[in-house]
Amino acid sequence: MSKKLSTTNTNAPANADPLYIQTGAEDVVPDKLAGDGWTLNILWAITISIFIISFFTSAYQYTWSSVAAFLAIEGFKRVWDGIFKYTDPLLYRLFSHLPNFVQRIWHWLTRFYTLATPFVIITLVFMLLTPKEFSSFFTYFYPNQLCIEHQVDVLASICPNGVGTSQIQAGTEQVTVGIIDENHASPFDQSNGNTSEKQVESLIFQENKQVVTNKQYMTLMVATMLSRTLDDSELSISVGLKDLSGAYLAQKDYNAKHKLKVRLVIVNIGTRLAVDQTVEQVMKQVVLYARKDPTFRGMIGPPFSRSTQLALGQLAALHQSNIPVVSPSATSDLLSNTPGFYRVVSSDKVQSKYMGQFFGRHMVPAYQAKMHLKSDAPLNIAVFSDSTDPYSTSLNRDFLEQAQVQVPNLHPILEQYVVGRIDTITQGLQDALDQGAGMIYFSGYQADLKPLENALHELKIRKGITQTIPILGGDGLYEMNGYMDNEYETVFATVYASPIDPNSPFKKEFDQVFGQTADVPSGQPYALLAPHAILSYDATNTFLHALDKSLSINNNSNLPSVSDFNSALQNVTFEGISGLISFEGGNANSFQRSDPLNKGAYVMCVDQNHHTHTAASYGPDQSEHYFLKDALQCLS
Repeated sequence: MSKKLSTTNTNAPANADPLYIQTGAEDVVPDKLAGDGWTLNILWAITISIFIISFFTSAYQYTWSSVAAFLAIEGFKRVWDGIFKYTDPLLYRLFSHLPNFVQRIWHWLTRFYTLATPFVIITLVFMLLTPKEFSSFFTYFYPNQLCIEHQVDVLASICPNGVGTSQIQAGTEQVTVGIIDENHASPFDQSNGNTSEKQVESLIFQENKQVVTNKQYMTLMVATMLSRTLDDSELSISVGLKDLSGAYLAQKDYNAKHKLKVRLVIVNIGTRLAVDQTVEQVMKQVVLYARKDPTFRGMIGPPFSRSTQLALGQLAALHQSNIPVVSPSATSDLLSNTPGFYRVVSSDKVQSKYMGQFFGRHMVPAYQAKMHLKSDAPLNIAVFSDSTDPYSTSLNRDFLEQAQVQVPNLHPILEQYVVGRIDTITQGLQDALDQGAGMIYFSGYQADLKPLENALHELKIRKGITQTIPILGGDGLYEMNGYMDNEYETVFATVYASPIDPNSPFKKEFDQVFGQTADVPSGQPYALLAPHAILSYDATNTFLHALDKSLSINNNSNLPSVSDFNSALQNVTFEGISGLISFEGGNANSFQRSDPLNKGAYVMCVDQNHHTHTAASYGPDQSEHYFLKDALQCLS
C-alpha cells in the first residue's frame, strides 16, 4: 500500500496564512487544512476592533462586551473547535474568490490582531489588578466619560469622586469652578478680596471634620457662585457667600441637636454670566460625586433661574434626575413642574401677581393724582426684559398680564436689553423716555440697577424731566438694603425673604457668627437680613426636615435610603424663616409640584433719602396689608 506524503506549498510565504496553502494532487494531504483557524481569526478581529474603537471613543458598554467575548473565545477554544472545523472551510472557499489585494489585506490584518492580542490582555489585567495606578492614566486620556455616562461596578475603585477644581474660559476671562470639601479646601475666588469666602468655607469644613468622625451622617452639596470677573465683580459672589452662610447656620443648628449629622460640600459654578460655559462640566463632577459617596442625598441651589435650568438639563442628559435639587431663589415659571426639583420661593407668576396688585391699587392712583391724569388716560410704563434669560422673560410676561388686568388703559413700552450690557439699557431708556414713559418695570438683576439709575438720571437732565420716575422689579432686585448709594429714584421690588424681628434667634446667631450685617431701618420694628442667607437656610432645612421625616417613618437612626429620602422630601412641610415651606412633589397631576404651597411675599421700597420701607405684605390667604402714605415716594 502506498503511503500518502505530507507536503506544503513551496510557493507560500513564510508564516503564511491558510489562504496561501494550496492543495496538491489527490494523493497529497497538507499538514494544515485549507482555511484552518479562519473563524478564530475573524472573531479575534471583530472583538479586538470593537475593544479598540469603543475604548478610544468612550463607548464603554461595548468595550466590556468585547472583553467578555474575547475571554469566552480564548477560554473555551476546545469547545469551539467542534464548530470551527465546519466554518473554517466555508470561510476559506468564500475568501478564495476574493481579489488578491483583499486577500493580502486580510493576511496582514491577521498578523496585526495577533500582535494586538497581548496588548488587550495586558491592558485588561492592568486595569483590574492595579486600579489606582491605572486611574491617573485613565483620567488623563478619557476625561472620566465611562464613570460619568455609565455606572460600571467593576470600575468603582477607578472612578474619581468628582472633587477638584479646574479653570474654564468664560468670555475673555477664566473662572475656577468645581467641588471642594474638608479634604480639598481652596478658595475659588483667587483675588485679594476672598477673606469672606475663606471664613465661611473654614466654618463649614471645621463642622465637617467633626461630622465625619461619626459613623452616620448625610452629605449635601451647596451649589452656588463664588467667582469674580470684570463684568461681575460683586453680584454673583455676594449671592454665593450668603448662600453658604445660610447653609452653614442650618448645618450647625441641626448637628447641635441630632445624632445623625450633616456634612456640606461646596460646588462653584462660576458667575451668573458664565454658567453657559461652566455648568456642564461642574454637573459632570456632581454626577461622579453622587455615584461615589453613599451618604450623598441632594443639592442645595443653584441660586438663579438660568443656572438652575442648565443644571437640571445637564443632570437629565446624564440620566441623573433622581438627584433631588432644592433652589433657594430660582423663580422662573419654566421650573414649576420639574420632578425632583423644589424651591423655597414661589414662581415669577406669583410674585408678579402681588406686584401687579400693588401697582394697580396703589401706585397708579397716586401717579394719576400727581400728574393730574384722568383715570382712563393712557398710562405709559417702560418694561425692560432680556429674552435670553428665563427669569427676565417670565417675570416680564407675568407682570404685564397682571398689570393689564389691574390697569386696562396701561400702555407698555417694551424694551429689550441684555443682562450686564449697560449700552442696551441706555438705548432702551432713551427710547422709553422719548415715548413718554412715566414709570419703569425692570425685569432684571440688582447688578444692572445702578447703571439703569445712572443712565436715567443723565437722560432726565438732558431732556429736562423733573418728575420722579419710580422703578419696579422682581426679587432679582432683592438686596433692598444695598441701595443706600442710589441717589435718584424710588425703587420697589418683591421679596420672598421676609423682614425679621431684630431679636429673633436667627438674626442673633447670624450676627454672632458673621457680624452685624443686617439693616435695621429707623423707626421700623424689623430688620432686613440678606434675603439669600434666609432662603439658603430654609432650602437646607428642607432637606433636613425630609431627613427627620424619613427617620421617623422608618423608626430607626440609620441614614435613609435614597428612595426613602426622596419620598419624604416630596411632601415636606415646615415653617421657615421666610414663611411656610410646603410641597406636593408626589402629585403627578399638579403643575406646580416644584413650588411651595401658599407662600406669601412682600413689596419693599427704598425712598430718595435711602430709607427702606415695607410697602405691602401679601399672605398665603391672599390678604394684603398696605403700609405707605405715599406710594410714589415710598413714604410710610
